[in-house]
Amino acid sequence: MSPRPAPPPGGAWNWRSRRVRALVYQVIALALIALGLWFLAHNTLENMRARGIQSGFSFLQQPAGFDIGETLLPYDALDPYWRAFAVGLANTLRVALIGIVLTTVLGTLVGVGRFSRNALLRGLCYGYVELFRNVPILLQLLLWYLLLTEWLPDATEPASVAGLAFLSKGGFQIPVPIWGLGQTLALAGAALGLIAAWLWRRRTIKRFEATGQLGSLLLVPALLVLLAALAGWLAGGAPTAWDVPHIAEVMVEGGAVMTPEFMAVLFGLTLYTAAFVAEVVRAGIASVPKGQTEAAASLGLTPGQSMQLVVLPQALRVIIPPMTNQFLNLTKNSSLAVAIGYPDVVSISNTAINQTGRAVECIAIVMLIYLTTSLSTSALMNWYNRARRSRSGDELAKLSISSAPSSARGPRRLAGLAAAPAVRRLAQRRHHGAAAGAGALCPAAAAELGLVQCDHQQQRRRLPGRTRRGRLLGRGGRETPTDHLRPLPLR
Repeated sequence: MSPRPAPPPGGAWNWRSRRVRALVYQVIALALIALGLWFLAHNTLENMRARGIQSGFSFLQQPAGFDIGETLLPYDALDPYWRAFAVGLANTLRVALIGIVLTTVLGTLVGVGRFSRNALLRGLCYGYVELFRNVPILLQLLLWYLLLTEWLPDATEPASVAGLAFLSKGGFQIPVPIWGLGQTLALAGAALGLIAAWLWRRRTIKRFEATGQLGSLLLVPALLVLLAALAGWLAGGAPTAWDVPHIAEVMVEGGAVMTPEFMAVLFGLTLYTAAFVAEVVRAGIASVPKGQTEAAASLGLTPGQSMQLVVLPQALRVIIPPMTNQFLNLTKNSSLAVAIGYPDVVSISNTAINQTGRAVECIAIVMLIYLTTSLSTSALMNWYNRARRSRSGDELAKLSISSAPSSARGPRRLAGLAAAPAVRRLAQRRHHGAAAGAGALCPAAAAELGLVQCDHQQQRRRLPGRTRRGRLLGRGGRETPTDHLRPLPLR
């Protein structure tokens, strides 16, 4: 039998090399893709030239010649097209960002409510999810728009709230401060307050993990933001001028207005996407082992504390990736707002196509805008996900394997224990400081959290039953001896 030929040298180009063949195939594939794109572009330009259709992006410098009913940026009909596209982009981002925040809050509440002990609340959450996620989003947008334009009072007789806010078919109008130096400094102070609040929360959490003493995670950060904004407002002269809406002859004028189109888009996108987010949150919570919840309950934590400190931190590893998809879906579904007349970037693009005939260019601009926003959202969420995984990995490395019972030394159990180190530290303090038989943890809960270990080498056997006075009841109600369990020293 002839010997096998020697493999080619590592640096030589030889067709028998798998690496060389793979590289050649990839180059050929890229060349074919580039050739196909060039053919499509060249064929499109030739056909447009043969039919006398103009091409190029020079129209962006021409006056738009149309008004936009709802703008966040200053805009006039004589402004160029690029300004009109900027206004449409601002309107799209306005709906997307507010919708993402409201969707996250509502979806999380509904997802957590699916695990409520209250049957009525649990049923309402289930009914909400099944109703809104099974009705097409376009129909929901049309429904909300019809409700807001048909059932709200006329603009001449609006519903008033203390004479300051007005709700009618013209929209919801509220007082806003007249922008000046004081408001600018207040906004800058609020930004600095957010940084100070983040540093406070970080310091408080580290102290909790080290000592088990939990400080304020909500009240103090909120006060820091408010005090910093107040200081900036006072430094700017404490302006008090407000633009208050008032009833004119035919409509309400002044203040900030949320049009029926904006409210319909916001309500429709939020309620529709929140149903999917609720299922994502429910699946993430269900992925956490039930023993974590039982161990937290044995410590005396309330269901709310158990959900906040034990379950949700572990469930975020499962929740974040599919949550990113829902944020992307909400941003892209905002393009359906053109169906009810909301002036988003798609609506501006349609108007520009009708006036200039630059269909390819306008569609390319819209595609670039949605591609950029989607990639930015995905990059931000991926960064947050990596940051959480990195922090969880550091906490897992700090957790000594020798401090857990032999049955808890698997990587899955260690990951669960490391996800809530502050709770485990609090359990250590309570377990070592409680009086025997009065406030001490039962051996099952203590072993579940890694606070005790067996003196002998054999694996601890789990026995069914309930706990009583710190002792584990086995089958038939017999008390199981716990002398072979000893507490571990505090770290």
